[in-house]
Amino acid sequence: MIVETPIHNHEPSSFSDAEITRLVGAYKDRYEFYMGVSGVEFVSLFKNHGSSAGASIAHSHSQLVALPLIPPRFSLEVDGKECRFCNIIKCEAGSERLILMRDGWVAFAPYFSRYPFEVWIAPIKHFSDLTGLNHVFSFASILRDILSSMREFFGGFSYNYVFFQCDVESYHLHVKVFPRLSVSAGFEENTGICINSVAPEDAAAELRSIILSK
Repeated sequence: MIVETPIHNHEPSSFSDAEITRLVGAYKDRYEFYMGVSGVEFVSLFKNHGSSAGASIAHSHSQLVALPLIPPRFSLEVDGKECRFCNIIKCEAGSERLILMRDGWVAFAPYFSRYPFEVWIAPIKHFSDLTGLNHVFSFASILRDILSSMREFFGGFSYNYVFFQCDVESYHLHVKVFPRLSVSAGFEENTGICINSVAPEDAAAELRSIILSK
């Protein structure tokens, strides 16, 4: 567990520049440490905020789990050919779904969003995991600004953010942020098909407007 702040009821959407930079720096430090431990093949890094997002402790925290294997979904996403995420980023950077592009990073609501207001944050330059993160604040500030825009739009809300990364050169680091605004029900469980009630273009427009107004 990574305790993000000594202040209760304080979480990343309202962090200062120094606080969010320190948090992402801790992510990078702990990720690099555990990836250097013998037998560790993958490090899962994520945050659950609010009971609807799976948080069982109220004080703001993130979680890190070191595994002896690479989860199958990551193996499927690395097929030895060109990087599919580079192609996605290039497409989304010129679309209505773009929210923010700054300092080598892009944030967008993907056209295949599974959840309302789902946002992806990714480096434009290809690198596979946090070991390639040289300018911590560039990423940290975008993560904070996306969360802050969601907080301004929704008020208090539950959310998850998850780091998708692995120690495979052809993989492309990205972080998925999703507010917990809906739950999977019978249709989703029966079919594996997600129903998203908010078009990603509309979600991007709302968040982009908030960010640009600051």
